[in-house]
Amino acid sequence: MEVARHFAEFQSAENCTLISSSGEMETIFGEPIVKIGDEAFLKESLHAGRRIVTGAWTDAMQLAVYASPMRLPMANGRTSIGLLWYKPIAAFKDMLYLNRKDGLVKYRIIRRNASYLIDENNVEAPSYFEHLRRHALPDTGETVEASIAKFQQAIASNEVFTLNGRCVDADQNTDDRYCVRAVTLKGSNWYLVSIMSYGAIDKALEDMDRSRLLSTILAVLVLSAGLFSVFFIYMYMTVRQLTALADAKQLTEQALQGAKAAVAKEEAATAKAVIAQKEAEAAREYAERASRTKSEFLSNMSHDIRTPMNAIVGLTTIARAHKDDGSRVEDCLKKITVSGKQPLGLINDVLDMSKIESGKMTLKLENLSLRETMETMCDIVRPQIESNGQNFDVYVSRIICE
Repeated sequence: MEVARHFAEFQSAENCTLISSSGEMETIFGEPIVKIGDEAFLKESLHAGRRIVTGAWTDAMQLAVYASPMRLPMANGRTSIGLLWYKPIAAFKDMLYLNRKDGLVKYRIIRRNASYLIDENNVEAPSYFEHLRRHALPDTGETVEASIAKFQQAIASNEVFTLNGRCVDADQNTDDRYCVRAVTLKGSNWYLVSIMSYGAIDKALEDMDRSRLLSTILAVLVLSAGLFSVFFIYMYMTVRQLTALADAKQLTEQALQGAKAAVAKEEAATAKAVIAQKEAEAAREYAERASRTKSEFLSNMSHDIRTPMNAIVGLTTIARAHKDDGSRVEDCLKKITVSGKQPLGLINDVLDMSKIESGKMTLKLENLSLRETMETMCDIVRPQIESNGQNFDVYVSRIICE
């Protein structure tokens, strides 16, 4: 029981009731149900395990009853076949029965015998079939009874029924074309009948066309005013832009002339800088060559001077070691004299180079003994070779003349 109570409270229902297969009902809470609209359909659906919606009444109001298969023990010792809970039909009246005069579509909820589910004061016939008999004129040319028979057959087969025709009401002096379409409501024993008036649709379309025409005219007027406003604003802005453009053009031309003059000055300065750079590079290359030449010259001079000086030092050592041997000392002194002429010759060569650069160099032809020259060269380098523990031999042959 508590489960059923909580379930109904969760659904915000105003009542919770158990029903047995014999139709006995046990109210768990809420106002008791005193009458069920289609008890046979309810029992059949619960036995088949289907959830449905059907109609019912209490002493005070008409109900929409929701039924779900559920087996629970009842107070009388029986077992229920379903759980019922309801909400007032009044809560769904606006949604299910739209009968407004200004509505394009009107709705009716009817039972399978065509009686109305909700009784309204403005429903003049006891059933929808009776309403068709009083006011319907089918477009197909068939009789109203034939159309009602087709409607009954569609209800029995749970099929959709459609009727196109005219609705004539002599009391209200109306004659309007309309379309009736009826469909079954799933999970119930009811039919939803939709009545769509072509006249109402035509009137709505006419009103829409009229509103559209007025809206179009208003839009054209507003658009025209907007276009004129935009045009005058555009003209004003164009004049201002042209004036500003002329001023900007004049300033641009002045700036361009100044830029040309600056470019010319810059090009002249660049040319001078390029020439100065080239001259500086040439001077740097000349200085580097002179520095390299000087370094090479000093290196060669140092080597050429060091060789005879080594010979002089070596011969002096030899002469000192043999100072008692006069011939040996005389030979050393002679070679020292010859070796001393070598640095002197180098100095003379330096002076000759200066003369060559100044254009004052003169050439002099002298006799030369190749043998003496070779002996002098050997005497210069032999002491340094002997000090290093090396052997040095020179062979001179086939000299034709001296």
